[in-house]
Amino acid sequence: MGRKLTNWNDKNESLLPSAKQFLVEAMRNFRSRKLNFAIVHAVVTTELVLKERLRRIHPTLVYRNIDAKNPGAEKTVSLAAVPRRLANFGLPLDPDQAHLIDRVTEGRHEIVHHMPTFNREDAEFQLPMLIDFIATYLRQQMDTPLESFLPGDLWSQANEMLSDWRNVVESARKAAIEEGGAIVDPCPRCAAEKVMTLRNGDYVHCHLCRADLYRCEVCAGCGRETVASYAPIAEENFCDRCVDEAGDQYISHYVDYLRGK
Repeated sequence: MGRKLTNWNDKNESLLPSAKQFLVEAMRNFRSRKLNFAIVHAVVTTELVLKERLRRIHPTLVYRNIDAKNPGAEKTVSLAAVPRRLANFGLPLDPDQAHLIDRVTEGRHEIVHHMPTFNREDAEFQLPMLIDFIATYLRQQMDTPLESFLPGDLWSQANEMLSDWRNVVESARKAAIEEGGAIVDPCPRCAAEKVMTLRNGDYVHCHLCRADLYRCEVCAGCGRETVASYAPIAEENFCDRCVDEAGDQYISHYVDYLRGK
């Protein structure tokens, strides 16, 4: 019989909050084409996520010497050794995934310890693959969907670079079709298209970001028919774009007032 792995639930000790911070920085730096920073943050994210999987088997597994009298006083296991330790507990990584981690980790070592010589074109190709691996691993091994990790400003980027995220969007579109009353317009919150359904007349639900929105048959500002984040005011609807523009104008006028113009 195979060994049954115990998952510890001491969430206060979880490494995922730190992994989330590094993943967000990796994606933002990749978007800005700051590849050095993106590589460093992506590798740290990978290390934290894989160590979190070990920690869920048993907390001492994240340490280098688990047989020490006081394992908690030891250094944590290196990223290079993590795949072997996971494999020992029946959780081997795919060889291609392990090789990808090795390649990007080499780039991280070059950046941290001396002048980097990595090929930027390779990095542009490998980084999305590594982040996609992280997204898939979080979902499959730790029941943690990427949409619970990423802030809204990175969702469109995820849709462009990650196959795992595209699967999430496709699932949301399927759910909208199955419910009926699907709306083609992009969601004003997450910007995804064909993921919303009309509910109870004037209410709209997004199956991706889970936002509850409002049907805007005619925007009192621009006359467009769309979906809005805001409830009608005095029976008049305003779309998000008009509300945002009005807010920008108000702030501009207020700044001019403070400046004495």
